Amino acid sequence: MKNIKATMDDMASAVEELANNATKLAGSISDITEKGKSVNSTMLDLVDKADVGQKDMKAVSDSMGGITGSMSDMNDVVNIVGESAKKITEIVSMIDSIAQQTNLL
Repeated sequence: MKNIKATMDDMASAVEELANNATKLAGSISDITEKGKSVNSTMLDLVDKADVGQKDMKAVSDSMGGITGSMSDMNDVVNIVGESAKKITEIVSMIDSIAQQTNLL
């Protein structure tokens, strides 16, 4: 009888220890699940921010393309003004030449 009682006590202790370990394991799993949710939320935030960053960079790139186009247009205008200035200088030289010739007459 004593042996049976001792065996039953040992079994009760083992069951109690298993129950405690199962409770600790459930707590650990719950903690890990919460941390996983937090990591997932953080990753989703980072993805959203990366999407916004990419959109911002695309907008900057598009703006730079517009600036480059404007600079090219401006360069064309400067070239046209330069050519016009040369032609005006030629016309002024011709007028000056005509004025000198008429003074000789």
